[in-house]
Amino acid sequence: MIVRRDVDRLLLITQRDHARLAGQVAAAWGNTRFAKPFRWPETIDAVAHHDNGWASHDASLALDETGEPLDVLSSGLLLSLETWSDSAGRVRASHSPYAALLVSIHVLRLSALAAAQARTRPEVFQLNKFQHRQIEVQEDLRKQLGLRVDIPRKLGLTGDGNGPDEDRLTHDYALLRAADQMSLAVLCEEATVGTVEVRAAPGKLRTTLRLERPEPNRLTVDPWPFGAPELSFDVAARGVEARPYDDSQELESALRASQVQKLRVHFTQGSQ
Repeated sequence: MIVRRDVDRLLLITQRDHARLAGQVAAAWGNTRFAKPFRWPETIDAVAHHDNGWASHDASLALDETGEPLDVLSSGLLLSLETWSDSAGRVRASHSPYAALLVSIHVLRLSALAAAQARTRPEVFQLNKFQHRQIEVQEDLRKQLGLRVDIPRKLGLTGDGNGPDEDRLTHDYALLRAADQMSLAVLCEEATVGTVEVRAAPGKLRTTLRLERPEPNRLTVDPWPFGAPELSFDVAARGVEARPYDDSQELESALRASQVQKLRVHFTQGSQ
């Protein structure tokens, strides 16, 4: 759940709705400078469903130590590992092998970034177990897709210079990560990144996109990777009173009494 303050209220946005926005961003990708995904429908599918495993966490309405709804960016390592594993598993069970590979690479790389949180032996064990499992999953998916399994990989990707198929996979994964970060940056209470690296086309060098949020619901992107001159989308959100809650049941009751509202977000070129 993304938790965002709005004066005296908290806006709650589910991870599925965040991922849906990321999918819309990815679907708009591509212009004369930036290539569309190589496997377009499957990549968009992966982006739009990459956080499906957070559904049960969103429904549980967990509270943080202050009694307010727990924001996704404050989730502990063990909860994150559980939901990342579930996300990868759900996509693998009901979507294409290519979409499943992209999501598995995504959660594996997230786990590497989160490794610094592993401070206890049980956390280190669960982290290693998760990473080994995703490596096994990716080995199987690569075989299904006819991708090479005989060259070294770092967190799911082989690096540059290993052939067109690997270049395309690297390009499509970078798009997933960029769309995910753009969605988080415009939805979270504070922007989560200032830059994100993409590939203008498969086999091309990295290009850095600069992200800024000059207004609460507007994200600027430079250089501009989309075909349309600007993008606007509606995201579902629910508002509850910004205060400590005694337990999840009290928060759930407040959420049921609230109405779904549309949060209008905008993506514009950095020079605007």
